[in-house]
Amino acid sequence: MPEPQTSGATPAPQTISARYDHLRRAGEGALFSVALARERATSRQVAVKTLKPQLAQDGRFAARLVAEANAARRLDHPNAARVIEASQENGTAYIVTEYVPGTTLRDRIRRTAPLPVAVAVDIAVDICEALAAAHKIGIVHGDLRPHNVIINADGAVKVTDFGLARALDDSADLQMNSVLRWVQCLSPEVAEGRPPVPASDVYSLGCTLYEMLTAEAPFAGDNAIVVALKHAREKARPVREVNPSVPRALAAVVERAMEKAPADRYADGEAMLTDLRAIQKALRANKSLDYVPARVLTPVTNPTLPEVVYEDEDTVPRYLSIARNITLMLVGVAVVLCFYFLYGLLQPQRDVIVPEVVGLDTQAAEKALQDKNLQWSILQRESTRPAGEVLNQQPDANQPVKPGRNVQLFVSKGPKIVIVPNITEMSLDRARERAAQDGLAVKKGEYKHDENIQKGYVIDQDPPSGDQVSPGKTITVTVSMGPEPPPPPPPAPVYTDPYAAPPADTTPTPLGAQSGRLRSFSVGFKVPKAGYQEPVEVQIVVVDQRGEVTVADEQHNLGDSVSKQVDAQGERVRIRVYLNGQLFSEEVK
Repeated sequence: MPEPQTSGATPAPQTISARYDHLRRAGEGALFSVALARERATSRQVAVKTLKPQLAQDGRFAARLVAEANAARRLDHPNAARVIEASQENGTAYIVTEYVPGTTLRDRIRRTAPLPVAVAVDIAVDICEALAAAHKIGIVHGDLRPHNVIINADGAVKVTDFGLARALDDSADLQMNSVLRWVQCLSPEVAEGRPPVPASDVYSLGCTLYEMLTAEAPFAGDNAIVVALKHAREKARPVREVNPSVPRALAAVVERAMEKAPADRYADGEAMLTDLRAIQKALRANKSLDYVPARVLTPVTNPTLPEVVYEDEDTVPRYLSIARNITLMLVGVAVVLCFYFLYGLLQPQRDVIVPEVVGLDTQAAEKALQDKNLQWSILQRESTRPAGEVLNQQPDANQPVKPGRNVQLFVSKGPKIVIVPNITEMSLDRARERAAQDGLAVKKGEYKHDENIQKGYVIDQDPPSGDQVSPGKTITVTVSMGPEPPPPPPPAPVYTDPYAAPPADTTPTPLGAQSGRLRSFSVGFKVPKAGYQEPVEVQIVVVDQRGEVTVADEQHNLGDSVSKQVDAQGERVRIRVYLNGQLFSEEVK
């Protein structure tokens, strides 16, 4: 049976058998605790479903469950989740299956139905191919519904839990619980307690396709028993009446699949697949589907009638015969009245339908549940969604439950908050490592000289330490270029008479101050192809009569050619090039 991907109360074991290592708990359902594990021999990820302890005590049921799961190992089809092994060990039973990441068709319908006709047909074809392959080797699913169909990110379809429904035949309580919980796609014969046949899977696929096309379940009711009775006795509302955009040919396929008598449906998955593929081909070729597929009826051999023994009328007086018939009629009426009396006694409260609260804020969700006379509990999770928004719910929406049932709400508490660490006075590499520990990034801002912080270390940061930010935030840092270099020595003084001593009161004048003329230079170089971390921070600093000026501060890749036109003032100009804060070249013009 299906195991929803929700948190539960039963912890998964840390080791599973001797072949699998537990990775994390994946879900909790009515029968199983589900864990994601890694197979030691192959390192592949698998899903391990461990039968709950209270159910494992029923040895007959556990053995039947393992036997049916192992029988399903024969099914090897790309649209069916493969069973790897099933076994009993240490007093419990477990089933190991292919791990199928993705979302259930139930969630897809809830979010986007009615689906486009072509999309619904493609999904139905994939499901039907899996059913056809199973029916061909004698395997019947017995519990097909949107919860048991998983669609991954690439749109691939996988049908899960083949064969598990038959194991319920050995447990009347579990069988009834299954019928009452999942009646929306249950065939009439299975709801009445008969074993599923291939035509039962066809009926379930018809119900699933109906819901994909209309966004409605075929039947609705106050409780599961009412819905099951409607499956057995009533015709669903025509597909085209709910969604007029559905082609006539496709509507006819759905309605035939949902016939009450198994003999009136498609015999198995292969028979239904023929019509679905024809519709899929016509949709892709943009051909008309305004027709009803031809219906080929399989001759049914009449069963041999049991021998009937007629009572000799002469041996029973007429008045006794009439009295007997009246008595039987009264007994029948009494039985019906007793049934309704007991039903009312055992069902004092009508089921209510769980409302859809995903996407609502907590206050609105609580109000919706209160209106339905339901209880709730809240479990908060970190999320990118706004704080207070309901992310998920259990039980799912539109499920019939008893009044007073608790609904678990998974509510966003907003994104995770990170405290910005202090990374000043650290080397740039160490600052990056420290920030990464909290999920933050570091970006170089400007370079500055600093008398106290050595070259290549962080002087300042933005945002400052102690601020609260979300993960992934970038910290912009100012990097030290070390102490400011001393000014260049003044040039030797110029004297008129080279042999005469300089006057005592003569003060040397720097050559750069002798002229204020503006000069222009072309600075060109190539960033080395190795030895620096990309992107390379390139700074060009000019020291002239005006002082020290940064004329370029930009990023380049390794191997880039850099060319800049630089203006300077004075007769002596010093040009320095820094790469990632380190002096790369220096020249005097």
